[in-house]
Amino acid sequence: MLSFTGSSCVDAEVSSTAPDPPPASNVSGILLATNNSGEFWTRNYIMIGSTSDSRRSITGVTSFSSNHDSLCIISGEKNVWKRSGFLSNRWGVEVYSPLNGLLTDIEKIPSTIDAGIVIGQFGTSSGHVALTTDDGYNWVVNEHSTTGLFSGLRAIDFDNSLRGMIIPELPEDSTYKTFDGGYTWIASPPVPGINYKNDICYYGSNNGTHPVVCGNLGSIYRINFPFDTNWVGTSSGTQEHLNGIDFSGLVGIIVGDRGTILRTDNGGESWSAIQSGVTKNLKKVKFHLNFLIAVGDNVILRSTDYGITWVTARNESKEFYYDLYLFQPYGIVVGGILD
Repeated sequence: MLSFTGSSCVDAEVSSTAPDPPPASNVSGILLATNNSGEFWTRNYIMIGSTSDSRRSITGVTSFSSNHDSLCIISGEKNVWKRSGFLSNRWGVEVYSPLNGLLTDIEKIPSTIDAGIVIGQFGTSSGHVALTTDDGYNWVVNEHSTTGLFSGLRAIDFDNSLRGMIIPELPEDSTYKTFDGGYTWIASPPVPGINYKNDICYYGSNNGTHPVVCGNLGSIYRINFPFDTNWVGTSSGTQEHLNGIDFSGLVGIIVGDRGTILRTDNGGESWSAIQSGVTKNLKKVKFHLNFLIAVGDNVILRSTDYGITWVTARNESKEFYYDLYLFQPYGIVVGGILD
């Protein structure tokens, strides 16, 4: 039972490096919960379908609903499961499973009641988008943009209920934009550079929001004007792989390998290195109100001053964390644990 009680980029000069391989399948899925804004975390083993289903890392988590207990997770990069009971660690409802496909990201569509999207790829070349408007019970699958089949898809973010963007799995492939809440996707110019891009996030206010992308070997790119298609490289000051990004207004945080944390307070025009206190690879970061959580290999980090300083909230050598979902003062982190 889960209890809640309380400027150009320099990457073109270096060779491309593929993203980290998928999490190993010989682990058990875990979910960690907090009820105090991430200060302390409680581990729960996740029971998913059959015993073999439970022996998979959990690589994504979100809630499509205003009911935060109604969570959906990505299991083993292959299935979307929905929690089957109030504050339960039992996930008995498999709501989406692409045939011979991998799932790479899951996202709630903001300012909607029950809408969300899962993206992924079939094989090594084509991608797919699955849209739900009823909290994950039914899905509409789309394998085509307005100009043809999707390429493999890596990460997605939405600016509002209508406008969003997907970045591809391969560096040379198109990005994709939607202006109708994910029903139609328009192929757009790729993000420059030969390095893999790992995450995307919009920054700014409702009157002017723009996407920023981070990737391998310190690559950062942004679009400076609404509806522009020109990506501008920004110096990161590092050659580490940058894996996750999030913004709150003009303040942004990027996390990456070997404990890398970068911070901006001008919408990504410039970035400064921040001391993380760890050397582990960091995978994801999220803002929520007055606190941030960053997760990665073995560690969970916490900040209460918009990412200027960080403390270690959890350090477990056999645990690996891949995604998180925050709803003040609660939070969920998902991943895997080695037996």
